[in-house]
Amino acid sequence: MKSYEVDGKKYKQKPLTPYQLVKLLDIFDDMKIENIGEMKTVDFIRAFAARMGDILAIILIKEDGAFVEIETADELQKTVGMDVLVEMIEDFFTFNGIIQLFGMMSRIKVQLSKSPVPIETKETGLSKPAGA
Repeated sequence: MKSYEVDGKKYKQKPLTPYQLVKLLDIFDDMKIENIGEMKTVDFIRAFAARMGDILAIILIKEDGAFVEIETADELQKTVGMDVLVEMIEDFFTFNGIIQLFGMMSRIKVQLSKSPVPIETKETGLSKPAGA
């Protein structure tokens, strides 16, 4: 676990929970970012600058263990120094094998994109692989 102080307030970051991971994947999918596990810190900041408040709200927790509200994260984004932001992002990538996790997920997405695409049938409303 890592602690940070911004404007006298303390925040922590620890390995992601499944809930946090799902929330982050939603952001990454919305932005069509591929190969996140291969990004450098500066690439991450550049790619996610518009959503940095959302990302901070997901990956940081307050000193008492509660999640950071988006309003707080937006304010944090305005006041955090670049040195601390870079440290937060680098810690994000090093905790719990995040780079390997996202690399594995990218490979799974590629494999899924090669598999037959499900189509909906009129009879049942269920999906079945194309060509089946």
